Amino acid sequence: KFCKRVEQCVSSEFSLERNKHTSLQSKFANNRLINSFAETWFFPASISFASQFSSCSSLLKIVFPESLATIPRNDNLSALATIVWPQDVTALGYRAFYNGYIPDCIIPEGVTSIGNQALAQSFGRIRLVLPSTISSIGSSGCQAIYSKYILCKAVVPPSIDNNAFHAISYLKSIFIYVPTLSIDAYKTAWSYYASRIKPFSDFIVDFPDDAEELGLNKP
Repeated sequence: KFCKRVEQCVSSEFSLERNKHTSLQSKFANNRLINSFAETWFFPASISFASQFSSCSSLLKIVFPESLATIPRNDNLSALATIVWPQDVTALGYRAFYNGYIPDCIIPEGVTSIGNQALAQSFGRIRLVLPSTISSIGSSGCQAIYSKYILCKAVVPPSIDNNAFHAISYLKSIFIYVPTLSIDAYKTAWSYYASRIKPFSDFIVDFPDDAEELGLNKP
Protein backbone atom coordinates (compact mmCIF):
# COMPACT_ATOMS: atom_id res chain seq x y z
CA LYS A 1 0.00 0.00 0.00
CA PHE A 2 0.95 3.60 -0.48
CA CYS A 3 2.63 5.22 2.50
CA LYS A 4 0.30 5.78 5.46
CA ARG A 5 0.89 9.53 5.58
CA VAL A 6 -0.84 9.81 2.22
CA GLU A 7 -3.41 7.05 2.84
CA GLN A 8 -4.71 9.06 5.76
CA CYS A 9 -5.22 12.09 3.53
CA VAL A 10 -6.74 10.74 0.32
CA SER A 11 -10.44 10.09 -0.03
CA SER A 12 -10.02 6.37 -0.62
CA GLU A 13 -7.26 3.82 -0.21
CA PHE A 14 -5.47 2.65 -3.33
CA SER A 15 -2.53 0.45 -4.24
CA LEU A 16 0.67 1.47 -6.02
CA GLU A 17 3.87 -0.31 -6.88
CA ARG A 18 6.95 1.79 -6.49
CA ASN A 19 8.36 3.09 -9.80
CA LYS A 20 5.68 1.24 -11.78
CA HIS A 21 3.33 4.13 -12.60
CA THR A 22 3.39 6.82 -15.28
CA SER A 23 0.22 8.61 -14.17
CA LEU A 24 -1.64 9.19 -10.92
CA GLN A 25 -4.95 9.51 -12.80
CA SER A 26 -5.91 12.63 -10.81
CA LYS A 27 -5.92 10.70 -7.53
CA PHE A 28 -5.12 13.89 -5.62
CA ALA A 29 -6.92 16.59 -7.62
CA ASN A 30 -9.77 18.40 -5.80
CA ASN A 31 -8.80 16.78 -2.50
CA ARG A 32 -9.57 19.07 0.45
CA LEU A 33 -7.76 17.06 3.12
CA ILE A 34 -4.15 16.77 1.92
CA ASN A 35 -2.01 19.41 3.60
CA SER A 36 1.48 18.21 2.66
CA PHE A 37 2.94 16.12 -0.15
CA ALA A 38 6.55 15.05 0.05
CA GLU A 39 6.18 11.52 -1.27
CA THR A 40 7.47 12.20 -4.77
CA TRP A 41 10.44 9.94 -4.11
CA PHE A 42 7.97 7.06 -4.53
CA PHE A 43 7.41 7.74 -8.21
CA PRO A 44 9.67 7.32 -11.25
CA ALA A 45 11.09 10.47 -12.82
CA SER A 46 8.92 9.93 -15.91
CA ILE A 47 5.60 10.27 -14.09
CA SER A 48 3.32 13.15 -15.02
CA PHE A 49 2.33 15.51 -12.20
CA ALA A 50 0.13 17.66 -14.43
CA SER A 51 -3.04 18.73 -12.60
CA GLN A 52 -2.52 16.09 -9.95
CA PHE A 53 -2.80 18.68 -7.18
CA SER A 54 -5.20 21.13 -8.81
CA SER A 55 -7.77 22.52 -6.38
CA CYS A 56 -6.21 20.84 -3.33
CA SER A 57 -7.46 23.64 -1.13
CA SER A 58 -5.65 22.55 2.05
CA LEU A 59 -2.25 21.80 0.51
CA LEU A 60 0.33 23.79 2.46
CA LYS A 61 3.54 22.23 1.16
CA ILE A 62 4.62 20.41 -1.95
CA VAL A 63 8.00 18.82 -2.70
CA PHE A 64 8.52 18.23 -6.39
CA PRO A 65 10.83 15.44 -7.66
CA GLU A 66 14.41 16.67 -8.00
CA SER A 67 14.58 15.58 -11.63
CA LEU A 68 11.43 17.41 -12.71
CA ALA A 69 12.41 19.94 -15.41
CA THR A 70 9.07 21.69 -15.91
CA ILE A 71 6.58 22.55 -13.20
CA PRO A 72 3.27 21.35 -14.69
CA ARG A 73 -0.21 22.81 -14.38
CA ASN A 74 -1.51 22.66 -10.82
CA ASP A 75 -3.93 25.53 -10.41
CA ASN A 76 -6.22 26.68 -7.59
CA LEU A 77 -3.79 25.91 -4.75
CA SER A 78 -5.31 28.40 -2.35
CA ALA A 79 -3.39 27.47 0.82
CA LEU A 80 0.13 26.78 -0.45
CA ALA A 81 2.81 28.09 1.91
CA THR A 82 5.97 26.19 0.89
CA ILE A 83 7.31 25.08 -2.48
CA VAL A 84 10.41 22.89 -2.55
CA TRP A 85 11.66 23.45 -6.07
CA PRO A 86 13.20 20.61 -8.12
CA GLN A 87 16.97 20.73 -8.39
CA ASP A 88 16.75 20.40 -12.19
CA VAL A 89 13.84 22.76 -12.83
CA THR A 90 14.20 24.93 -15.94
CA ALA A 91 10.63 26.05 -16.62
CA LEU A 92 7.28 26.94 -15.11
CA GLY A 93 4.75 25.45 -17.49
CA TYR A 94 1.32 26.66 -18.57
CA ARG A 95 -0.74 27.66 -15.52
CA ALA A 96 1.79 26.10 -13.16
CA PHE A 97 0.35 28.01 -10.20
CA TYR A 98 -2.65 29.68 -11.80
CA ASN A 99 -5.32 31.18 -9.55
CA GLY A 100 -3.68 30.06 -6.33
CA TYR A 101 -1.80 31.32 -3.33
CA ILE A 102 1.89 31.79 -4.02
CA PRO A 103 4.06 32.64 -1.00
CA ASP A 104 7.21 34.70 -1.26
CA CYS A 105 7.89 33.90 -4.90
CA ILE A 106 11.62 33.65 -5.58
CA ILE A 107 12.06 31.65 -8.78
CA PRO A 108 15.25 29.57 -8.51
CA GLU A 109 18.35 30.00 -10.63
CA GLY A 110 18.32 27.69 -13.63
CA VAL A 111 14.76 28.53 -14.67
CA THR A 112 14.86 29.90 -18.22
CA SER A 113 11.18 30.24 -19.08
CA ILE A 114 7.86 31.05 -17.47
CA GLY A 115 4.88 29.83 -19.46
CA ASN A 116 1.60 31.49 -20.30
CA GLN A 117 -0.44 32.31 -17.19
CA ALA A 118 2.01 30.40 -14.99
CA LEU A 119 1.47 32.84 -12.10
CA ALA A 120 -1.63 34.62 -13.39
CA GLN A 121 -4.46 35.48 -11.01
CA SER A 122 -2.46 34.15 -8.09
CA PHE A 123 -2.49 36.05 -4.84
CA GLY A 124 -0.42 36.34 -1.68
CA ARG A 125 2.91 37.07 -3.33
CA ILE A 126 5.01 39.29 -1.10
CA ARG A 127 7.53 39.76 -3.89
CA LEU A 128 8.39 38.28 -7.24
CA VAL A 129 12.08 37.63 -7.95
CA LEU A 130 13.16 36.31 -11.35
CA PRO A 131 16.55 34.59 -11.71
CA SER A 132 19.53 35.68 -13.79
CA THR A 133 18.87 32.69 -16.08
CA ILE A 134 15.38 33.74 -17.18
CA SER A 135 15.12 34.30 -20.94
CA SER A 136 11.40 34.28 -21.74
CA ILE A 137 8.07 35.06 -20.05
CA GLY A 138 4.78 34.07 -21.62
CA SER A 139 1.53 36.00 -21.84
CA SER A 140 0.31 36.89 -18.32
CA GLY A 141 3.14 34.68 -17.09
CA CYS A 142 3.96 37.05 -14.23
CA GLN A 143 0.72 38.78 -13.58
CA ALA A 144 1.95 40.73 -10.58
CA ILE A 145 -1.12 42.30 -9.08
CA TYR A 146 -0.30 41.34 -5.50
CA SER A 147 3.48 41.72 -5.38
CA LYS A 148 5.11 44.63 -3.59
CA TYR A 149 7.74 44.61 -6.34
CA ILE A 150 9.17 42.61 -9.25
CA LEU A 151 12.91 42.07 -9.48
CA CYS A 152 14.59 40.55 -12.52
CA LYS A 153 18.25 39.54 -12.22
CA ALA A 154 18.81 38.79 -15.91
CA VAL A 155 21.38 41.08 -17.52
CA VAL A 156 19.79 40.56 -20.95
CA PRO A 157 16.06 41.43 -20.93
CA PRO A 158 13.96 38.28 -21.30
CA SER A 159 11.60 38.15 -24.26
CA ILE A 160 8.04 39.07 -23.27
CA ASP A 161 4.80 40.32 -24.74
CA ASN A 162 2.79 43.27 -23.45
CA ASN A 163 0.70 41.04 -21.19
CA ALA A 164 3.61 39.40 -19.36
CA PHE A 165 2.95 41.54 -16.27
CA HIS A 166 -0.74 42.04 -16.95
CA ALA A 167 -2.51 44.63 -14.78
CA ILE A 168 0.65 46.17 -13.33
CA SER A 169 -0.27 49.42 -15.07
CA TYR A 170 -3.23 49.79 -12.72
CA LEU A 171 -1.10 49.60 -9.57
CA LYS A 172 1.13 52.64 -9.25
CA SER A 173 3.08 51.27 -6.28
CA ILE A 174 4.63 48.31 -8.12
CA PHE A 175 7.95 48.73 -9.91
CA ILE A 176 10.18 46.37 -11.87
CA TYR A 177 13.81 46.45 -10.73
CA VAL A 178 16.53 45.38 -13.15
CA PRO A 179 20.36 45.39 -13.27
CA THR A 180 21.56 48.98 -13.18
CA LEU A 181 23.77 48.68 -16.26
CA SER A 182 20.90 47.10 -18.23
CA ILE A 183 18.19 49.64 -17.50
CA ASP A 184 18.30 51.25 -20.94
CA ALA A 185 18.11 47.86 -22.61
CA TYR A 186 15.11 46.92 -20.48
CA LYS A 187 13.28 50.17 -21.18
CA THR A 188 13.75 49.55 -24.88
CA ALA A 189 12.88 45.85 -24.87
CA TRP A 190 10.06 46.25 -22.34
CA SER A 191 8.85 49.61 -23.64
CA TYR A 192 5.27 48.93 -22.56
CA TYR A 193 6.47 48.95 -18.93
CA ALA A 194 9.24 51.54 -19.32
CA SER A 195 7.73 53.95 -16.78
CA ARG A 196 7.78 51.19 -14.15
CA ILE A 197 11.37 50.06 -14.62
CA LYS A 198 13.95 51.10 -12.04
CA PRO A 199 17.63 50.13 -11.50
CA PHE A 200 19.01 47.92 -8.74
CA SER A 201 20.64 51.04 -7.31
CA ASP A 202 17.13 52.34 -6.51
CA PHE A 203 16.10 48.95 -5.13
CA ILE A 204 18.91 49.12 -2.58
CA VAL A 205 17.45 52.41 -1.34
CA ASP A 206 13.78 51.39 -1.56
CA PHE A 207 14.17 47.93 0.02
CA PRO A 208 17.53 47.82 1.86
CA ASP A 209 16.76 44.69 3.90
CA ASP A 210 15.58 42.75 0.86
CA ALA A 211 18.60 43.95 -1.12
CA GLU A 212 20.93 42.54 1.51
CA GLU A 213 19.03 39.26 1.68
CA LEU A 214 19.12 38.88 -2.10
CA GLY A 215 22.78 39.81 -2.35
CA LEU A 216 22.11 43.06 -4.17
CA ASN A 217 23.72 45.42 -1.71
CA LYS A 218 25.99 46.70 -4.47
CA PRO A 219 24.70 48.72 -7.44
